[in-house]
Amino acid sequence: MRTNFFTIVALLISGIAIGIVVDRTFFAATPNDSSLRAHQVRQGGYSLINPLLECEIGGERLSKQFVSFRYEIEAEVNKLKNNGQVEDMSVYFRDLNNGLGIGVNEKVGFTPASLLKLPVMIAYLKQSEIDPQILKKTYTYTDPVDRNSEENIKPQEPVMKGKTYTVDDLLKNMIVFSDNNAMALLVENLPLQTQDRAYTDLGITIPGVRGTEDYMSVIDYASFFRILYNASYLSKDNSQKALSLLTKVDFSDGIRAGIPKEVVVANKFGERQLGQTQQLHDCGIVYFNDHPYLLCVMSRGNDFTKLTSSIKDISHLVYSEVDKQEKL
Repeated sequence: MRTNFFTIVALLISGIAIGIVVDRTFFAATPNDSSLRAHQVRQGGYSLINPLLECEIGGERLSKQFVSFRYEIEAEVNKLKNNGQVEDMSVYFRDLNNGLGIGVNEKVGFTPASLLKLPVMIAYLKQSEIDPQILKKTYTYTDPVDRNSEENIKPQEPVMKGKTYTVDDLLKNMIVFSDNNAMALLVENLPLQTQDRAYTDLGITIPGVRGTEDYMSVIDYASFFRILYNASYLSKDNSQKALSLLTKVDFSDGIRAGIPKEVVVANKFGERQLGQTQQLHDCGIVYFNDHPYLLCVMSRGNDFTKLTSSIKDISHLVYSEVDKQEKL
């Protein structure tokens, strides 16, 4: 196998950069600045995506404008820190209808770990729009190393040595069960030139290998979900397919644990341990009635159980605030 697959996957991140830049250009307006309010026209007709057809600066909001509750999130984060639940935490919230964004420590860097499985899926689905047969290709897992052995959250259905899988099956295992073995096989069989195509297609320079572990922020990672929701990088069908897999993620803690079970969530979590320091992240879309919102939480501490509970608390606080404002 070539170099560490997490290092290779890191190259994929910039491939979505244009989608991110366009996304931020249109939707980064300050909610209280009436001169920059965005009028959005969306296609509809899908269950998990809401394709963006038009965005104009000026005009009226299409839906109810939430009042910022940044103070409440910041107070909760500080309480979790003071109580020793976390050493560090970043939170990013965004109302996907009208663009209200709230960030707390949103530019702090963390190690994305298994969060990188999402851009791997995006890369394969992008390639499938050129070569539809790629998802039907089969590969046999022959690596004697079980890459899930040191994970706190182990996949329920890991890829097994000696068995053959289609790319479609591997994408499911990688996303739904967060299987490192599936990810390794997918990365190994995606040529570097194909991985690089995301950069060349978008006209940006391929970055060098990153030199630090903690290099990704919540606001950067959240953009992957925004371009899926807006169907602004993949086709509408592939954006829908990606989010459909994310709604089946086998992780009932974190964001999902803080909201009612009947609410649909499309999310991806990641964990990392370096010495005594542990990191746990959860990021996704909560399909709250007519106001779907994006929530991304990254955390660092020395107790995995406390990190899990802390993300749940943040998720519950955000859901309760959205629910309260929706009823006003």
